[in-house]
Amino acid sequence: SIMASQHKQGASSMFMESKNTTNDIISNKRQQGSIAKPASNSKPTPATDNESFTSSGVTPAGLQLLHANAADESIMCFQQAELEGSTLKERLCRHGKAIRKNPLIVMIPLLIFILLLTSCVVVISTTAKAQDDQLANEARLLAIETGEVFADSLDLAIAPLFSLAQFVKQLMEFNDLADEIGPAGVPGSAPFMPSLHEDGIPTHRNVSGICDDPTTLKRFNDIAAATKESAKMEKILVNLQLAPHAVVCMAYPLNNTEDFDDGVYMDNSGIIGHDLLEDPARSFIAQATVPSDNVVIAGPLSLKQCSDCDPTVKQAFIARLPIASKSHSIAVDGTPYEKWGFAVALINWDGVVEKSNLQESFAQRGFSFRLTRTDQIEDPETGTFIPKVVTLTESPNYEDGGKY
Repeated sequence: SIMASQHKQGASSMFMESKNTTNDIISNKRQQGSIAKPASNSKPTPATDNESFTSSGVTPAGLQLLHANAADESIMCFQQAELEGSTLKERLCRHGKAIRKNPLIVMIPLLIFILLLTSCVVVISTTAKAQDDQLANEARLLAIETGEVFADSLDLAIAPLFSLAQFVKQLMEFNDLADEIGPAGVPGSAPFMPSLHEDGIPTHRNVSGICDDPTTLKRFNDIAAATKESAKMEKILVNLQLAPHAVVCMAYPLNNTEDFDDGVYMDNSGIIGHDLLEDPARSFIAQATVPSDNVVIAGPLSLKQCSDCDPTVKQAFIARLPIASKSHSIAVDGTPYEKWGFAVALINWDGVVEKSNLQESFAQRGFSFRLTRTDQIEDPETGTFIPKVVTLTESPNYEDGGKY
């Protein structure tokens, strides 16, 4: 039961409003005959816990009927909250009534929440994309910087080639070498040596008596030694060569121990007589070099002349400068070019990588890299060139799927 005396002062106004509403409903019910008016001769009985609103003359049966037919749901919520003494349920009832009467109370905050959530997602996505773009840009800039380091090293290393070219043009002992070697397969030219390869394709000419003349050889060694020293590219510029009619004739130093750590050397004796235009592994680059007026750099390539050398000296960039000459000619695909041959420089790949700090630069910034080259290998059967991508070096964690 709910007695007026049991209500707290804070709920009195709500009780009175509910009581007035109840009296109105009771009055209506009496007019409709739904609630019987108590007899005048009945004796009043004390109020019990199961009775409610006895002061208004409502019986327990009438109260149950009232609960079932009340138009105002707030009475039921209020009475249930008071019976159980639960302030939380009272609040829930009031909130539920307010929401049913005005759904916008919930819809507006929900809409605001959705808008805020969407805004947060957009901001986070935009920020993440901006960070990705920034990292990608940093990776590109680092790659460009690394490329510039490589380019600077190569530029310094190829400078001696222009000096060698001038000596070839001015000194007759060098100038005549191209005539003595001659075009491949032509009578009177230096003949091919038996092939040592499984495919049986000859790649070396017999240049004995041409490229081993003591006077000419000493002259070349003196010039090449001075030129190499003046370049100040220790551990990077490791060999200088002359290749009249695209056949390697002289190389300095023939056995290089000065540019490597103790016990490591580069034996270049196997390169003497190598015909660059006839070797399927080198002909594409050589044929592209003949018509050029500038230095052509290939590599790093595996060096054929040093099969027993330490792995650190088995790869090098090969830079070739075609030497123009009106008194000599080299034919490529039937087209003659006024060229004497090549001045050649071998540039140590490991030395360039070490100077560039390639691994450290990328690792410090959390990036990974892979450096590749594309070779063009001639197919002896068809005469066509087949591209082959070769990995030169990469970060230790590149295969882990680094994004940059």
